[in-house]
Amino acid sequence: NTGIWSQGALEITGTGYLTVAAGATTSMSNSSVGVFLQNEDSSLQVSGIHLTIQSKDTGTMHSVGIYSDYANVNIDSGSMTIYAGNSIAGGNTFGIQTGGLVSVDGGTLTALAGTAAWNSTGINAAGGVAVNGGILLAKGGKAYAVPGQSYGISSFSNMMINNPAVPETNDGIVYAFGGPAAISGGISLFGPGGNLYVNGGTLMATGTQATLSSTGAHVEGGISLVGGTTVFQADVASPEAHATNITPTFGVSDVAIVTPVGLPPGDLAKDKPFNVYAPAGDMIQRTGNLNLTSAPNQGDAETEGYVWDAATKTLTLSGLCMATAKADGISLPAGSTVATMDGTMNIIKCTANYIGASKAVYSSGSLEFSGAGVLMAIGGY
Repeated sequence: NTGIWSQGALEITGTGYLTVAAGATTSMSNSSVGVFLQNEDSSLQVSGIHLTIQSKDTGTMHSVGIYSDYANVNIDSGSMTIYAGNSIAGGNTFGIQTGGLVSVDGGTLTALAGTAAWNSTGINAAGGVAVNGGILLAKGGKAYAVPGQSYGISSFSNMMINNPAVPETNDGIVYAFGGPAAISGGISLFGPGGNLYVNGGTLMATGTQATLSSTGAHVEGGISLVGGTTVFQADVASPEAHATNITPTFGVSDVAIVTPVGLPPGDLAKDKPFNVYAPAGDMIQRTGNLNLTSAPNQGDAETEGYVWDAATKTLTLSGLCMATAKADGISLPAGSTVATMDGTMNIIKCTANYIGASKAVYSSGSLEFSGAGVLMAIGGY
């Protein structure tokens, strides 16, 4: 079942809204595919329009938002949101699965995979992934079989954020999350051709709720981080699961490193709840929490990464990198505002393993977020 079946170049442009949906199927031989790009010269170009692509639930076959053996997929403006359905009896699910390149030059691309038996991946692009502007969010869903796999992004080729040959593109943002599975990874680049290049912008790669192995980023080629801010983290569903924020742990070149915030000794993921790579001085580390519910004015933008104005109940973040084992990372009174300074990356991670009580940011009442910076608020183990 297919929403759009194209045998050549497919262009979707405009200023309105378009929804493309494939039907569900319980057939043993039919998949559900939102957009199918069939031939070697097929491609998909999205500009301006707000496009939604949906594949629906299947039985033993696959549910894929966009599928092609060959096509390059690009968005330069507007938005493209992809929801892959569930494969409920033994198949796989992908937001995008293609043998070509997936690239974002502007706008927003969101690729969400559903629940699958064996493999649930937001974007599986054999030809690589390139983000030179705009926002890319790729999330794998749950893979319930053992050993099922869930990745935000996987590829046998390169992944690049902000091409240095195009200097005006330095604001690409990528979030890649693996879902609950035996093996979960934010990014997996397989083989010697799988290299990761970050030349600016923001990358966050997270493996989540793995029962066997969790990796923020698994890169079998090389890693070059020469600009921007990159965050790798791995979360597990049980203490017995293996977790590494980034593998291999060698080969990181040309990096001005913010040393990961440490907790008491343990394995890599518990000792370093996340690894942050950023230009020196861009982020300020803090291991303690912030309880501002009745606090006076405090903080310093340059040396502490935050300023609290008690009179206006405004917390301004200016490059704070916090990891705390307390139940609450930042506690605020009702009526507070959290403002992020333009051009700053701020990370609040609460690693407390208290069921229902682990909160990166907590407010006793109304809370407003504002500002032009980036804030990652992460609760949980």
